[in-house]
Amino acid sequence: MKATTVLSDTITAIATPPGEGGLAVIRISGGQAISILDKIFISQHEKCVAKMTTHKLYHGAMKEGVVSGEEVLAAIMRAPHSYTGEDVVEIFAHGGVLVSKGIVQSIVRQGARLAEPGEFTKRAFLNGRIDLSQAEAVADVISAKTERALKIGLNQLDGSLAKKIKSIQNRIMDIIAQLEANIDYAEEEIENISTKQLRKRIEENANNIEDLIRTYEQGRVIKNGAIVAIVGRPNVGKSSLLNCLLKEEKAIVTAIPGTTRDVIEEVINIQGIPVRLMDTAGVRNSTGIIETIGLKRTTQAIKKADVLLWVIDGSKDFDKKTRDMLRKTKGKTVIAVINKRDLPQRVRKEDLNILAKYPIVHISARTGRGLKELEEVIAKQALHNSAGQSEMLIITSQRQFECLRKAKTSLAKALKSLDNDLSPEFIALDLRKSLSFIGELVGEAINEDILHIIFSKFCVGK
Repeated sequence: MKATTVLSDTITAIATPPGEGGLAVIRISGGQAISILDKIFISQHEKCVAKMTTHKLYHGAMKEGVVSGEEVLAAIMRAPHSYTGEDVVEIFAHGGVLVSKGIVQSIVRQGARLAEPGEFTKRAFLNGRIDLSQAEAVADVISAKTERALKIGLNQLDGSLAKKIKSIQNRIMDIIAQLEANIDYAEEEIENISTKQLRKRIEENANNIEDLIRTYEQGRVIKNGAIVAIVGRPNVGKSSLLNCLLKEEKAIVTAIPGTTRDVIEEVINIQGIPVRLMDTAGVRNSTGIIETIGLKRTTQAIKKADVLLWVIDGSKDFDKKTRDMLRKTKGKTVIAVINKRDLPQRVRKEDLNILAKYPIVHISARTGRGLKELEEVIAKQALHNSAGQSEMLIITSQRQFECLRKAKTSLAKALKSLDNDLSPEFIALDLRKSLSFIGELVGEAINEDILHIIFSKFCVGK
């Protein structure tokens, strides 16, 4: 763990969302936090704030500024046993813009400055309270849109990823140590590591890194969500399917083809995945300027989508135009949705053979039959068929993915050096490069610009 970083300034911010509410929490962190509290707060239990017990709430009142007389609760958390690793003060007041703003103004008048976005968590990282993967997990927990995303964020915040990374680091360092011992003490009686053993140990670490890399697509979708476009010919039941999935009448449904002229969007939770559903205009030859614009937007939605729900009317013949349109979805993840199963079916076996390369789900958007199966298939396809994979250890950020990818590339170079019978120095150099990329993931030797980018995405007060 890093030694505590001494920062000269004391920061403050409102830690609760702005607006009216039952409670507002104002946070202070830094060397002057306790002395500032002493100047603005009077406790009913202790004459001197400095004598307040750490991690204990005290009832009292504000004694300075426009909020003088406001009853509050205050707690001090002494360094290093606080969120930031510094002296931290939290004041719990009545909710309301003027109350919380008035308390912050009092704090600033006594020498603190307003905190930047994510600065409290940044200080926690700089002071060794958490590593960078845990800091990113704080943001994931706050922004989680589903319980599934929350669970992944909490696992990372608990340090599960950091422990795995540390394990890989230690194994690579062991290999480097043995290689360098063989280089430095070549004439001593030190057991040389064989080429076979060296290859095996490097490959084991590369495989462990690859296991983490493979979780990224799943983590990205669970964290950020998937875009699912509902497409197909006019009047096949696209809008009915949207309403069915949403369980509300969001889109207008009529028997007249071409009712939907624009793209209708709505976000729902499908098996723990935030899904942005896009109901599009029916694909056909346009008959007017409005339809032309609608079809253009449908094309854009198809390009943007992670998954296409290609809706087909099962009560009608599978026409040539539908076949032609399906050919244009090359490279996209498609689910063939045969709708109107409550009506006599005219889709033939040979028609289904054309669709065989896609998952096929038979539904009735009118009755809801087959909807649960469709949701399961959407989740599976959005996660690239990894829906059953353990979510105990999943990476969620592009930065983490890139660090691991570079680390694996360096291990591959080490193996190539081994195959080319290069001297141990070259192999050790590649291993050290891999080690540095892995270290970046948890925040070892990372530059200030990257830190600024990461923490600027946080809310103020966290």
